[in-house]
Amino acid sequence: MKAIERFYQYLDTKNIKPTRFEKEIGLSNGYLGTQLKRNADLGEGVMIKIIDNCLELNPEWLLTGKGEMLKNDKIEEQEQISEDIFRKLITEKDKIIASLNQELGMLKERNSNFQRELEQSKSPTRLDELNNRLCDCTSIKPTSRVSDMPPQTKDQSNKLGSHCSTI
Repeated sequence: MKAIERFYQYLDTKNIKPTRFEKEIGLSNGYLGTQLKRNADLGEGVMIKIIDNCLELNPEWLLTGKGEMLKNDKIEEQEQISEDIFRKLITEKDKIIASLNQELGMLKERNSNFQRELEQSKSPTRLDELNNRLCDCTSIKPTSRVSDMPPQTKDQSNKLGSHCSTI
């Protein structure tokens, strides 16, 4: 049995006259009847029009004869449930992405602050401050300030303890 014959079965089941259907989907008058008489195939464009306009018609049945003529409501219901779950998952994913982007922004800001603090800690004034704190903790008296040293001495004196003398 060809698709045209199956389509005529569908039209009979739905009590739809072929000429009325042809008119509704923009086919020439008598096209379906001519195809049936010739035992001809329906073209791709006509099949698409039929499937687009007969939503309850099972396309697999129309093309191959397999399955039921009409779509199973349970399958459509399951597809709708799957679609709803999919939409919820997408929404949840979007929320997680937004949250992670916000956290990433905060981490980038913290990183920038740490980098600034690190750069500041390399300044001679900050080194003097750290030197004094180290000496305070170890009962060692500072002998000079890093900021008072000539540039080549600062470079040679990377050890904070080298500016301290024992009391």
